[in-house]
Amino acid sequence: MITAKEYYDQVRKQLADKHKPKTIEGMLVALQEADFVYRSKVDIEEDGSGTTISKILVQIFFTHRKQLKAAKRFVSGFLLVIDGTFNTNDLRFPLLITVGVLNTDRTFPVDFSFCPSESREAFGFVWESLKEE
Repeated sequence: MITAKEYYDQVRKQLADKHKPKTIEGMLVALQEADFVYRSKVDIEEDGSGTTISKILVQIFFTHRKQLKAAKRFVSGFLLVIDGTFNTNDLRFPLLITVGVLNTDRTFPVDFSFCPSESREAFGFVWESLKEE
């Protein structure tokens, strides 16, 4: 049995590959150790008997607890804006960023999500994840 930190140390130098679950698990351990909140959407492929053949990460939502605390305190009742940026990673997944707009007209990031496209489903996953937190 190894600890989460030992596991992370073993896989952290591997290049990210959505078809290699070890790199994804290492990223999730790193997020957890840094006190981030995250949710992921995974496609699971099963054979006829219900045995899992593969898992592919489709979308991930993540934010830090301090960002959520600030959003609850300063943005509640004002405005949240979500938009995507492109070409921020090797897989060319858009990075959706939710920003809070304060009554002083300043913005700050509330959460982030890598997703396959700027679709209704992807935005819905971000909003639902944010509402749960």
